[in-house]
Amino acid sequence: MTKDNLDDFISRFQNLANKAGYDLDQQVTLDLFQNGLPNNLVWNCVKFDHPYNWASWTNSACQQHKEYIQLSNWLKGNKVMGGTREQWTNALTCRRDPNAMDLGRTRARTTMTEDEKTKQIKEGKCFRCDQKGHISRFCPQKNNRIAQASTSSNDSTVATATISSNKLLSAVRT
Repeated sequence: MTKDNLDDFISRFQNLANKAGYDLDQQVTLDLFQNGLPNNLVWNCVKFDHPYNWASWTNSACQQHKEYIQLSNWLKGNKVMGGTREQWTNALTCRRDPNAMDLGRTRARTTMTEDEKTKQIKEGKCFRCDQKGHISRFCPQKNNRIAQASTSSNDSTVATATISSNKLLSAVRT
């Protein structure tokens, strides 16, 4: 495929595959189709849309290519939608500092090796609380976690916050 003619590539590929008697939904044919696409386009299709047959591959490729064209048009100028070209490029290439602290809402979990997971499954233990009789999705301790944080200052003010998964209670004692 050459630049900006995805529709021509798809129609020519489909025409030639039909003439050769290839089934468009077979994995071999889909692999040939992917080999004709730019690597970044294939990567984005797989990353965002998870295509599995001819129709989903062509729809995904068209959608990702359309988004690429829109983005490249936005980035042609130095100022783009409230940011500079460099800022947008950095944001879209997802260069993250591996040492940066994650401030997302997800909580960190301890990672288990495959052997540990297999052992937990064989013993019928929950991944969350390590008890038998249920799985982590139905763990009774899932909503009972309580975190307490307390701070104090020089003038004997103590603030205690109790955080439950369902409600937030706070009391301040002086």
